[in-house]
Amino acid sequence: MRLFLEAEKIRDDLLQESFSIRRQLEMLPTDNLELLINQRQEYLIKIQKWHQSLAKLSDRLFPESLQDDLPLAIYYLLEQWQISHRYLDLEIILPSSWRHEKIEDSLTILMILDELLKLTLPESELCLPISIFIHLQQHHNTAHLQINITYPDTFIFISYDNLTFLSYLRKIFRFLTSGTFFFRRRNLTLDCNFYW
Repeated sequence: MRLFLEAEKIRDDLLQESFSIRRQLEMLPTDNLELLINQRQEYLIKIQKWHQSLAKLSDRLFPESLQDDLPLAIYYLLEQWQISHRYLDLEIILPSSWRHEKIEDSLTILMILDELLKLTLPESELCLPISIFIHLQQHHNTAHLQINITYPDTFIFISYDNLTFLSYLRKIFRFLTSGTFFFRRRNLTLDCNFYW
């Protein structure tokens, strides 16, 4: 949610302001002074670079195209996790079409998924990969997000066995979405199922 709000602030304020400044510079009278022309061009180039940098930052924080497409937003989030956690072996099954979801609900799902990954994955690089299977699907009017995290050995599995925190996450999920979140340990796998 924080990234979404920061991206929106950049789009609504800074990008609009930089666009306005650029237009004002373009409309300045050029007269016949070569200095004014050169200065104007220099400012236009600088403001264009600034505008492009802000647009890239805004899209990196939370791409505007993700607001209406939960599967794409989940994919984008997982892609960011894959970049920062090279030891992850992801298998992702997402539908190509999805029901209309309020942006607040989509952001809640993304926030919960991000928190789940923070609670269950180590920050340090590992020699052995952690396998994650993620499947998003719809059953009539109910959405189901299945996540299976398989750890390479018992030590890592026990180290990241945050059942207490997962219980808190379950309560938060239920409160924010009126949905349910079930989890269980099975061998070296943590199975998580979200329904909303």
